[in-house]
This record gives sequence, C-alpha cells and structure tokens, in this order.
Amino acid sequence: MNVKSIVVEQLDWNGTSKSLTVEPDNNGQLWVAFPTDYDEPRNGPFYFQNPQYDKKFNEGFAVCQARRITKNNFFETNGLFTYKTTWQNIPTERNSLSYYALYLPEYAIPTEIKLLDPFAKGRQYKRTVFKDEQQPRYIIYLQCASQYGEFSFDIICNFKKDKEAFSNSSYQDEFQQDFYAARPKEWKNLLNQKDTEKTQQFFTEKIIFNGGNFNQKIVNKNNNPWISGLFYLLVAVVIITGLTVVSNNVHWTMLPIVIVGAILLIGVIGALQRLCCMAPPP
Repeated sequence: MNVKSIVVEQLDWNGTSKSLTVEPDNNGQLWVAFPTDYDEPRNGPFYFQNPQYDKKFNEGFAVCQARRITKNNFFETNGLFTYKTTWQNIPTERNSLSYYALYLPEYAIPTEIKLLDPFAKGRQYKRTVFKDEQQPRYIIYLQCASQYGEFSFDIICNFKKDKEAFSNSSYQDEFQQDFYAARPKEWKNLLNQKDTEKTQQFFTEKIIFNGGNFNQKIVNKNNNPWISGLFYLLVAVVIITGLTVVSNNVHWTMLPIVIVGAILLIGVIGALQRLCCMAPPP
C-alpha cells in the first residue's frame, strides 16, 4: 500500500513513549505492507518494500528520544493501566492514507480501546488491533484520511499486564476492521460534521420516494424560460404566416374570427405544455 506517511509510537511500562514519523523522500513513494502479508522478521509494525525506508526506520527509532508521560495520561488503577493522548495535524493527502500505529507495552492485553474524533463528540474511528507475536506487543493501527490535508484524533486505551495469558489473548470490539478494509467506504468519512450535513441535505432534496423505489429527480428542461420562449416564438411565426396566407384567400369579414381562433389555439398549446411539465417522473 502506498501511503503519505506513517507515525509509529511505542509505549513502555516505565511510563515513557517514543515516536517516529516516516515520510517519502522528494518525489518518492512510501510502499508498506502489514504484518499479515509476510512471515518474516521485522522491527516495526510495517514491512517496507523499499530497503531504504526500512533502514531509515530502524536507525531513526533506535535513537529517537523516549519521553516521560504525565501521570494524568498514563496511570494505574487496581491493576488496570490507562493511556490517553491527542495527536493533531498528521499530514494526509487526497486519494492516499497516512497511518498511525501504537505499540502497547510488552505483554499488555487491551481491555478497551477508544479512538475519538475531537471535532464530533462521541464519534469513534474504526481501527485494526493486531497481536504482534514477534515483539510481543499489541499494535493499534489507525488510518488517517481527511479532505483538509491533516488528521487529528484522541486515544484512550485501557490494558492489563499478563505475560502468561498473552499468547492466548485476543481483542475484538465493534470498531475492529481488517487491514485492507481500512479505507473510507463512504464520502462522509472525509468530511467534517458541517459539510456532511450540507451534502446529506443536497441528496435529500434531489431524491424523491416513488412507489417504494428511490428515483433521481431530473430537472425538466421545459421549465427553462429560453426554451419556452423560443417555442412560443416559433408558434407565433407559424400563425402569422398562416394568417397572411388566409387573409389572401378568405373574405375580410372572416379574418377577425380566424385571428381569435389562432389566439385561443396558442393558449391551448401553452396549457398542454404546462400540464406536461407538472407531470411526475415515471
């Protein structure tokens, strides 16, 4: 998968975390694969298709600084650990994805994971939770996609330490998804709440319900005033031409009757056209 960037964060039991961002070089591409794609050793949550980036990640992660987390963001309550933080402005690109990957501490078993949209209260993002036997750690993967070129989220994760139970453990909830399902399936996932409401309103106004089937309402071209005007001009020209011919072939006393009849005929044609425009689509 070709991605815009990856952000890898590693959390450890001593209350520290370290993170590294990898982006493609100028005019380059960053192709990565997931742990389920290959059965080979790796030092991170991705396989890099280009050895250059594999080396860049390994060297960068080895020397990046481990920072101590505040007690408000990493704490223990009755044997249950909680980690929470906020990431802002992860760079994204249209028609591409960026990825955030969080390594939980060794032998940590997650009990609850929340990845929240900071701009829509209560909305959770879907993500992939993978147990990495090579480390051994659980990894939380989050796709980052936005129409604005940057992505933000809040994370709250609860977990416990149990080395003996780790190998037989698993994690599943309603927001879990497969690695390759991790693309926005709906246009609304790329929009903020305000733009989503506008777009939904647009489709609501353009779609009508008819006999149990949804049909798109097509604007009737006959309602166009220019088209209607040209139609009546053509009718007038035909009638004037007809009156000219008739005036040369009938007695002058019959001419007023012919003119009145022509005017009534135009009215009938206009009424019929109006009825056709008002008829519902099939």
